[in-house]
Amino acid sequence: MPVDAGHDIFVAHKWSRVDKSTPDKRIKTPRNLTNASSLGNIYKATESDAAESDVFPEKDKVGDQGEVAPETYGQAVKDAAWRESMLAEVRALRNRGCWRVVPTPQGVRLIKSKYVYKLKKDWLGNVTKRKSRLVVQGFLQREGIDYGETYAPVAKAATFRLMLALTKAKKLHLHQLDVDSAFPYADLEEATYMTPPPGMDMDEGYCLKLLKSLYGLKQAPRNWHKLVVEHIKSMGFKQCVLDNCLFVKHIGTEMYLISLYVDDILIAGTNLEEVKRIKQQFTNHFEMKDMGELNYYLGMKITRTNDFIKLDQAGYVREILEKYNHLLRGLEEKKVNTPMERELKLRKNESKSMTPSQREYVSKFPYQNLVGALLYLAINTRPDIAYAVGVLARFNTDPNFRACKALIRVLLYLRGTPDVGIQFTGKSLDIFGYSDADWAGDLDTRRSTTGYVVYAAGGPIAWQSRLQTTVAVSTMEAEYMAAFGAIQELIWIKGVLSEIGIQLVDPITLRMDAKSAIALAKNPMHHKRSKHIDIIISLVERAHLRARYNQFRALQH
Repeated sequence: MPVDAGHDIFVAHKWSRVDKSTPDKRIKTPRNLTNASSLGNIYKATESDAAESDVFPEKDKVGDQGEVAPETYGQAVKDAAWRESMLAEVRALRNRGCWRVVPTPQGVRLIKSKYVYKLKKDWLGNVTKRKSRLVVQGFLQREGIDYGETYAPVAKAATFRLMLALTKAKKLHLHQLDVDSAFPYADLEEATYMTPPPGMDMDEGYCLKLLKSLYGLKQAPRNWHKLVVEHIKSMGFKQCVLDNCLFVKHIGTEMYLISLYVDDILIAGTNLEEVKRIKQQFTNHFEMKDMGELNYYLGMKITRTNDFIKLDQAGYVREILEKYNHLLRGLEEKKVNTPMERELKLRKNESKSMTPSQREYVSKFPYQNLVGALLYLAINTRPDIAYAVGVLARFNTDPNFRACKALIRVLLYLRGTPDVGIQFTGKSLDIFGYSDADWAGDLDTRRSTTGYVVYAAGGPIAWQSRLQTTVAVSTMEAEYMAAFGAIQELIWIKGVLSEIGIQLVDPITLRMDAKSAIALAKNPMHHKRSKHIDIIISLVERAHLRARYNQFRALQH
């Protein structure tokens, strides 16, 4: 008979079986999977970088006193703390009824699984938990057979910052909940069979039939999202159309908001007692950690006082600087005031004219890793580096020497401004925006760069720096298209506020520095210099409205 899945699997058999000297055909060296929530793994150096560790050393996931999270089951099983962590994971899955031991059906394709290990840390970098996650190798699933739809939305970054602005302006209470092992709460509709996880003994001819959506399954995020949305709606909340992960409920004049980012739930509300009651409704239905008042969210630190709410990633910046400190050797006294030189213009074909020494330097430079790390920073809390990182990201596939040096300048800038973040200080929302354009700034395509930033409650809540989709033939056109991008964002923000019951009476101000574009916006005359702009914008507007309409219809069904 097979081992009962309800037994403690790490007690029921010998640990020595993971020893490579002990023959066991089922125990193999697992492949390394990327852990998407750990900086050390997301931006891990490639093998070629690691081979040059004396010049470009690799930094692993390190905890307190040099502790390193194991990469394989064989490493983890030698440590009592990690064995207990794996045992706790299997017990949790067993208690949820995630699988059933069954005879292996003929002709089915068994899916494998592995453990992914992570050191959970607080915003100070202290290890708070050793987490072993049993992850199904979903890449073995077949579309149309093992899964269907997989899309699952998450709350937009701009929505989160808008909630912070509302918290400051409306004096709301903002609390956080974290669901323990969220995905396995959702039932699995498809018949899916899995081989026993590492460490579980089972007689030949038997396997595990999955009953719940384990991590790694392609449909798991969607199944969990549908489940938690149904629960939120049952609590009397209404789902917003413009951001499907934002929910609102009004009790008289009081307003309550819920923002959903996978298993991180934010609750904002007027009355603290009602916020606590909403949290209790969640904890009655799911196993959750009540994080209390929000102070740390998706790697971002939130500092709240009577005068301001500050959002920053100072700890993340220091991790980047520590990991790539070797790139700043010899520049200990160097200081810069801007993330990029004002007149710097880069071309993609510069890589062909590099000297042999420059080519060798670029080949060892962790360009894509560093750009990826900086992009996460620029998207969340540092609009001041958005333009520089956006420009340098264009050279990811073929970096050159000057682009590498420009990246080092961004690091120097961050070294001098690690604690810079977003600060909300206003007593009212007071929404306004700025837009600008860099006409024909990209020397390879001659496309212009759109730049805009939207403020609320004294702090930026949305920004963008990206190449325009078409080539602008004049500064007027470039500025006009940049203003259009900013207006799209402003309309979306106004729509979200309208959905949650906040109607803006006064018009939103957009500031720009091009008189010709302002004149065209006020007086949309059609002549040979501007009629093509009207065609382009009309096409974009129609596509935008069509997408919103389809999204609205999908929600109705």
